[in-house]
Amino acid sequence: MIFLVDMLAIHLANLDFAKEARKNDDMGAMYGLVLGNRIPYEYFVTMGHNDTDLGPGDDPWETGSYDLALMNASIENFNVLKYTSVLPPESKEINLSQANKYFHHGAAIETIMSDLNGEKGETLCTGVGRIWVKTSEGALIGGFAAEYKKNYGNKTMPEELAREEAKKALHTSLMGEVNRRYNASEYQFTEPTYAIDYLQVQKKYGTSLVALCWVNYIFPQIMIAVNASIEE
Repeated sequence: MIFLVDMLAIHLANLDFAKEARKNDDMGAMYGLVLGNRIPYEYFVTMGHNDTDLGPGDDPWETGSYDLALMNASIENFNVLKYTSVLPPESKEINLSQANKYFHHGAAIETIMSDLNGEKGETLCTGVGRIWVKTSEGALIGGFAAEYKKNYGNKTMPEELAREEAKKALHTSLMGEVNRRYNASEYQFTEPTYAIDYLQVQKKYGTSLVALCWVNYIFPQIMIAVNASIEE
């Protein structure tokens, strides 16, 4: 059976697992749920950029423009962790306003993120693309994401051209991911979707980022375990 982590407490109460999970001194056994690897479920996609003249230390971006970009993306009060790029078939996208109810100050948020720092006069472009794979009968197998980042330096790069270049690069990456794993004659690939950010840095330091952010998870219930204790 599969259930969401935010339903776990209710589920345990209904099945009286609180009683079963306690240490039984007479039997010398521990009862409990065995859960499979957690599966990322709902996510939202966000992006942000900003620049500033403030930048202390050896990494002038970390507490300056990067933090401002996180604020622009509405994820500044999370501890941000980065994933690689596989999307479970159970996962689904929600918008930022829907995701907001899961926000908690200081919580860990796991992301598929592309972020890039630059200096005054440079042009930055970041992006995340997504693609889904189905069987020839249309059953969803799962999806993949790809990250893109490019610093054009002081070269003049119009936003429209930078975005087109990002889409082409992301498309190449996504098709590479699926074609390495699946035969196109036997599977269906959806049209990729893209989220792209662009920034011309006007101040000393600038950051651009795009992130796919998970807000909750599914925990597969494998079994109820009973492990006998070992007498010494």
